[in-house]
Amino acid sequence: MKKDEVKLMKGNEVIAHAAIRYGCDAYFGYPITPQSEVMETLMELKPWESTGMVVLQAESEVASINMVYGAAATGKRVMTSSSSPGISLMSEGLSYLAGADAFKPVDVLSGGEKVRCMLSKMMLSGANVVLLDQPTNHLDMESIQAVNKG
Repeated sequence: MKKDEVKLMKGNEVIAHAAIRYGCDAYFGYPITPQSEVMETLMELKPWESTGMVVLQAESEVASINMVYGAAATGKRVMTSSSSPGISLMSEGLSYLAGADAFKPVDVLSGGEKVRCMLSKMMLSGANVVLLDQPTNHLDMESIQAVNKG
């Protein structure tokens, strides 16, 4: 498109173009009229070739909003779109998003939340780790002490 050229687009097409321009990392959607055009436009534009943007059709509106929740919790710029019935199906996932503690400061985390963060960090680092749940249940005292020292 030339610099002075004007292109008329429908609202859903504009949403797709804006998502790419903004640098959206992923679009997770479920085709439902009238918003199916967002995904159709993204499929025509193939942003994964130029920006690496993921465009994925979920198996339902519920799956779509949960994909958004998961990706957003990792700091990715993600989006979905839907219509009135689809939004009502997404309501549980939307409530999780609204109450998410994804950006809670570490110093206010509970002990269990801190352990989950440390385990997540270990998994992402590629560390060679074996986690054993209650590894000493079947051992005698001498063996338990050896495990604790080692």
